[in-house]
Amino acid sequence: MGTLFSFWTKVMNQKSLQVGEVARKAAHQASRSELARQFMRELLDSVETLGGIADTHGSRTLADLMYLQNAILSGNYIEQYPGESHVFEIANSLPSGARWAKYIELTSGPSDAPATAVVSTSQEDDKDRFLLILMDGRKPELLGPFADDFDRMWTLKEFTDVEGDMHGLYPLDVPKGVVPVVGNFEDPLITHILERFAAGDEPISKPRIPGALYFTVNFEGAELVFNSEMLRAVEIILKDRLVMVDRTVENRLVPTAKAAEEYTRADWQEDVSQGNTKLGYQDWLEHNLSSEKHAFTL
Repeated sequence: MGTLFSFWTKVMNQKSLQVGEVARKAAHQASRSELARQFMRELLDSVETLGGIADTHGSRTLADLMYLQNAILSGNYIEQYPGESHVFEIANSLPSGARWAKYIELTSGPSDAPATAVVSTSQEDDKDRFLLILMDGRKPELLGPFADDFDRMWTLKEFTDVEGDMHGLYPLDVPKGVVPVVGNFEDPLITHILERFAAGDEPISKPRIPGALYFTVNFEGAELVFNSEMLRAVEIILKDRLVMVDRTVENRLVPTAKAAEEYTRADWQEDVSQGNTKLGYQDWLEHNLSSEKHAFTL
């Protein structure tokens, strides 16, 4: 019995170590992912469009910035050759420039050397090039394969010129002939909120009492704080902003389209007849929905 117990204890300890290692790696990857997102946020805040970088500094610089984000995500670095790219200059000028500069190695070499070595932008024939786009931050779209890096970067420029820079944009290289498969990440809490809205419910609420600070959502028996990231995810999927409405004992957040149902044409006509507004119905409706009455903070 003692031998069996000792063996089982050893197995369980080993499993605990394995689980701990997996958790550690997952946390490390999450940290790198957050750094990559921070880099992209700072980059997007510094320019009007990503396409503008290509127009000003050339497509090579734009490509290197995408590879720099990939290097931050993977914990590697890129190499920049003099005269080929302005990636170091741009990255170093960002608010966290000193951090991003650590992922760039300035190198001397011939002018036709590849822009990067560890994260290569050279035109090898042993890989297929894709562009991974996280639409609205959560719905993945895969474009490609592209003939070369320039073709991919040009597509990226055209995409951002039309769709803007609000989406996650990542170069994805795979061994030649491999077709990558991507799928949606479903956040169960966001899905729950959307389903409740679809059913006509108002799941996001805050008591109308002194000291109540947060809007919350009841999910699987727990009251969860509704934060700004959840707000953005819900509004993006709904393609509608949330506004606050007053209920008897609570304030609730609802889509603008639902709140608009509480403003009738009869109400508008009454305001017009009483001289309270000279706006047309649609402008009057938008004015009311944008008023302080419906404003909120998280």
